[in-house]
Amino acid sequence: MVTKDKQNREADVVSRYSKKRSASEAATTFSLVKKTYPDAVELTGTPPGTRGMLLLVACFFVFIAAISANQIAENVLVHEMRRVSHIITSIGYLAFIVLSIYLTAFCVRLELFKPEDEPIIFDRKNRKIYRLFMDSDSSWKGILRPWPVRVAEHDWDLAEAEHHVSVNANTATISRVHALIFQMRKSRASAEIVDGFAVGSSLQLGELTVPAVWEYIRRFMEENGDHLPNSESVIEMKKPASLLDSILAVGLYGENFRKWWRSERALTILALIFSPILYPVLTLLGLFVWLGYKTSKPIVWPEEIKRKIGNPLQ
Repeated sequence: MVTKDKQNREADVVSRYSKKRSASEAATTFSLVKKTYPDAVELTGTPPGTRGMLLLVACFFVFIAAISANQIAENVLVHEMRRVSHIITSIGYLAFIVLSIYLTAFCVRLELFKPEDEPIIFDRKNRKIYRLFMDSDSSWKGILRPWPVRVAEHDWDLAEAEHHVSVNANTATISRVHALIFQMRKSRASAEIVDGFAVGSSLQLGELTVPAVWEYIRRFMEENGDHLPNSESVIEMKKPASLLDSILAVGLYGENFRKWWRSERALTILALIFSPILYPVLTLLGLFVWLGYKTSKPIVWPEEIKRKIGNPLQ
């Protein structure tokens, strides 16, 4: 019998990759590799440009809660709940407030007081995958409890890589979100999935980059491929030294503005036109990036894993 969860998972899968067959002519790290070892590579789980975004989303939910609270106050103080419609709409707005509080709290928990990174190590010598992650709990009780940091070890031979696509639609646009997902089987004899995780950010990966990133991993693990193909380099996971550095890094200020002006002049002019809206949002994002780094916890891999992969090359 196929469960509903499995049906949903099947509907999202557009490709299942073979470890023995090429999935793309090109292979790229897509700026995900942060460290290399003699026979292993460490990929970042928090790609540059993704930190702080959830706190920005949380602001939207706070805005929704504020509007809903204002509508309830108007129904109580102005209309004095004279009609059934006032009572019904107030209950609806109250539901919006409760949902917004939950989503805001969840976004805050996902961004603050988390590990500096949630990296994944692919170890071809021992045919293992190691990952360090925060074990989040999305229940109401879970949001109020500490979230432990865990380390998982998986057999490469039990990993199944999949290309997932989900469709986001609204009244104006339809967009497709692509993700590279690893599903871990229980054993060689069982197809039961016991764990799963994503590589890279679905905000950055696309239709062509998902198979190219998988192809890089596949070649490295199966064909003794290069640590860094096509003259690519490891990314520098550098913390901003101050709040000002965080704001300058995400906003169209200084060097960022000069780069955009040289390469994307039309978009830069458009950004200047909408600067009364854009710049406050980017400044707020810079603040959230700084808060994320300021409250983050250092990464500590277990000594057993360090012994297996050896000292980093770079």
